[in-house]
Amino acid sequence: MLANHDSPNDLECGPVGRPTHNVDSVDVQTSSVSFTVAATPPVGWSNRSENMKSAVISSLCVVVASLGVMLSSQTAGSQDEKPTSPENKINSLMVERRDTLRQLVDSVTAQYKAGRTTLDNVIRARNGLLDAELEIAKTKTERIRIHEERVKNFRDLENAIKQRYTVGKGTHEEMLTAKAARLKSEIEFLRE
Repeated sequence: MLANHDSPNDLECGPVGRPTHNVDSVDVQTSSVSFTVAATPPVGWSNRSENMKSAVISSLCVVVASLGVMLSSQTAGSQDEKPTSPENKINSLMVERRDTLRQLVDSVTAQYKAGRTTLDNVIRARNGLLDAELEIAKTKTERIRIHEERVKNFRDLENAIKQRYTVGKGTHEEMLTAKAARLKSEIEFLRE
């Protein structure tokens, strides 16, 4: 953009970039860059004809205007690059959550194999992972596969808690909670 001064020597470009009056300087401003271009002819040019002066000033006007357009288009181009949208950010966080839960499943499974945790903790970790995968699933086929796996895991959890209960290590409330979770999973699967 060209900023005009209020003096009689201000640059006003008419059609085809020709100045309509004499020019001492031109201020070029964009959203990020501002500078002044001196348009006074160099020493020794004062004896040249007015046509030469007009041609130089016209050329300068075109160059400065082109430079301003280039700078503003570069600035506008960088402003068009939006930061990640909330939807993309949510999807990224969901993927990160799923990956974290996958690491948790691996860790809890290793602890179970080493005898430091119980099977129900492994199954709970798997169900957390399956819930995260279900949130990310794009197709109905993916969702159905995940629902089937969830129902199987809840059945395994329910059986593991029943076994603990029969040997006196689990409670009746844990059994009921596991059964309710399995039933809820089956209902969600059927609604899919």
